[in-house]
Amino acid sequence: MKIKTNKELLELYPWLKLRNVCTGEVYENECELDAMPRGWRISFGDELCEKINKLLVKANYVNDYRITEIKEKWGELRWYNNGVPEIIFEELNNLLDEYSEKSKHICINCGLPAEIDYEKSFFLPLCEKCKKNS
Repeated sequence: MKIKTNKELLELYPWLKLRNVCTGEVYENECELDAMPRGWRISFGDELCEKINKLLVKANYVNDYRITEIKEKWGELRWYNNGVPEIIFEELNNLLDEYSEKSKHICINCGLPAEIDYEKSFFLPLCEKCKKNS
């Protein structure tokens, strides 16, 4: 599966522009989705952005939405923002919860199906191939 380039993503979703949190300055050609682990970005990054964008359009909030952080924590996707209007608050939280749960079953490196191996203290979802190479 081909993932979209930053240029393509930023044209579709201007709210993905990476900004300086203090000054608001936009970093050219850099995208908030760059912080998402590669395997998750391959597997569902574009899909998640499309669904978030539909909610933002619904609330007329495309130009105001700001991501504060995207990361992995304890083997799950964490997606933080500065809040959204009440009309889409619950829908967005449910969507982010859905993808957080989904991320636990997708290899963080390559995007193939995976599971977290809690018995061996791997707190990352890794497929068998990536687990052997780590």
